[in-house]
Amino acid sequence: MGFCSFPTHLDVVANKEYGKITTSPDGTTIIEETGTLKLRATNVTTGKTVSLVASGPGTITLYPDGSVTVDGTGHWLIFNLAAAAGSFGFPGVMLTSGQIHETLDPTGAPTAMSVTGRETDECVALG
Repeated sequence: MGFCSFPTHLDVVANKEYGKITTSPDGTTIIEETGTLKLRATNVTTGKTVSLVASGPGTITLYPDGSVTVDGTGHWLIFNLAAAAGSFGFPGVMLTSGQIHETLDPTGAPTAMSVTGRETDECVALG
């Protein structure tokens, strides 16, 4: 991961997430995710690790023009590029607890992001 000020590594400990994928006649693809996702993040410099549960659930919608919306509840691990993190006031890597909504334009650039609940700065947790 290159979202913290130090090198990090992410391991999948358990992935029992499932996605139900449907495509509408206009080409919109909807992915409904549920299940369990357990991760371990490591600060490569210090060896410090943090165990994370990022199981969602949530819905990812892919539109024909290439734009995307993410609507989730529960726990999500979100990676924010520096420009997006600065624009929306979120850390580079955050674990959310509650509701999250994010939209991305067709180039993949975030255009909106909100978290109702709590976000934890995982770079601080690993620092």
